[in-house]
Amino acid sequence: MDSKRLLTGRVILLVDNDRDVLDTMAEQLHMCLVHKASDYDSAIQYLLGHTYDFVILGMEGRALSDLLETCVLRGFATVVLVPPPVSPESVKIYTSLESIYFHPKEKIAEIKELLASILTELNKPRWRKLLEKVDAEFLSHITPHQGNRMI
Repeated sequence: MDSKRLLTGRVILLVDNDRDVLDTMAEQLHMCLVHKASDYDSAIQYLLGHTYDFVILGMEGRALSDLLETCVLRGFATVVLVPPPVSPESVKIYTSLESIYFHPKEKIAEIKELLASILTELNKPRWRKLLEKVDAEFLSHITPHQGNRMI
């Protein structure tokens, strides 16, 4: 998959308290139109005033929860940069919302590939995704000797 071609022209919001993290991600995503926010207030203004193909959130705590809810309400595909030790409270927040993807914060150098793979999945027709799920479920119940037979 050509990640540069898939991401060219996409509009992305990057949110993190650390300017170095923002700059590193912006460099990786140079083919996109990138907005950067380093605090909650700037991030919420961007979220309410623009439409994004992706939002990447590196914040934690209550600010993350509020921003995630806004992203879900606006229908934005959102990537949460997860710090190495993840608290049980964070896991509850992360798993309760839809359209959320997770990526280890220490691997931000791979963010371009992650976004490209998400886009590849999102571009599949819904019926194809459903068939892949059904097929995987079906195949998990087949015993090894049935593998080459039509059922």
